[in-house]
Amino acid sequence: MAKVLTDLGVKNAKPRHHQGKAVITEIPDGGCRGLRLVLHPSGHRSWIVRYRRPDGRTAKLTLGSAIIVRKGDPMPEDALTLALARKHATDALHQLALGIDPGIEKAASKQPTTHTTFERVATDCFTREANRGLRSAQRQLHDLERLVFPVFGRRPMAAVRRGDVVRLLDSIEDEHGAVMADAVLAGVRKVMNWWSIRDENYAVPLVRGMRRSNPKERARSRILDDDELRAVWKAASEMEAPYGPFLQFLLLVGSRRREAAGMRRDEVRNGIWTLPASRSKTKQEVVKSLSRAAQAVLERVPQIAGSEFVFTLGGGVPINSFHLLKEIIDERSGVSGWRLHDCRRTVRTLLSRANVSADIAGRCLGHALPSIRGVYDQHDYVPQMKLAFEALAALIETIVAPKPNVVPLRG
Repeated sequence: MAKVLTDLGVKNAKPRHHQGKAVITEIPDGGCRGLRLVLHPSGHRSWIVRYRRPDGRTAKLTLGSAIIVRKGDPMPEDALTLALARKHATDALHQLALGIDPGIEKAASKQPTTHTTFERVATDCFTREANRGLRSAQRQLHDLERLVFPVFGRRPMAAVRRGDVVRLLDSIEDEHGAVMADAVLAGVRKVMNWWSIRDENYAVPLVRGMRRSNPKERARSRILDDDELRAVWKAASEMEAPYGPFLQFLLLVGSRRREAAGMRRDEVRNGIWTLPASRSKTKQEVVKSLSRAAQAVLERVPQIAGSEFVFTLGGGVPINSFHLLKEIIDERSGVSGWRLHDCRRTVRTLLSRANVSADIAGRCLGHALPSIRGVYDQHDYVPQMKLAFEALAALIETIVAPKPNVVPLRG
């Protein structure tokens, strides 16, 4: 087995001699597969990686000059310590495991095409999307920065082929699951489609059928049944503000958790909550007529002087510790296997049980009317939603605080 190199060993290494002359000598590093220290007769030292290409041929990747840096000495820009050489070698072997030739990747990164690299195009694409108000843009860009850019981010757009994407998705599916692989695929597809509009010579290499999961199969159907709703409601009523009232408000209004958590006091007037388009997922203003029960929940939340937020701890920012809230509710209620977003599905189901029409129930959740009706019907449906939310509150009351079905007889 090859010995594990040390800084001192690199410094003291000498090239072999043949017939009295020094010859190029390669010393493998037992601490990193494929990494070799090359000793030249001139005294120059360099790092290389010996590897086998995806097509089976052997190849060499030159990393840079080898150097021993004493503490306090400046580091030359083109030199590599033993630790840095091992890091670069490991990165190259990771690319190889994904089916990418690190030598070709290095050559492509040196091409003067910075403005059309995948990384640059993706950054421009999602920056524009974020400026247009798409809230998922930052999350999608973060996924690409973490999982895609290290693999082929520095390649020109035209050099990223379908096979590269497929091999990357295989790796992501194995390490992070099919859902994450599909999320990355969606981000890569968006970038490529965006670039194809701007470059008439670019053709998107992706095809249909590259998804790793079926959205219909993984769609959630979880709701809180009556017993679970009763237990969760009771646990929330015993929690201090703002978390307990916040959860009850979700069950009475059916809003998305971040939309409700970010509620400002000036958004509620005379029992009407107006969610501005800037905070709405649909980027449209949403108007909801709050039931008396929902208004009573808001009144129980103490107001912090100088704060514009309803559900807040210190006053400066709205609550955002949803994971902690969920853990506490699960422990106190004994209900598990559900998410806060399932409250919306529970509310929608309860509205149907309360004989609320599908159109009004959808409007209560902030959905637009379907198809062409949404274009022509511009009624706000506030009076109808008020009746629907009152019916929802009455149904929840019968579930969480059932009255005994006994009629007392007079003596």
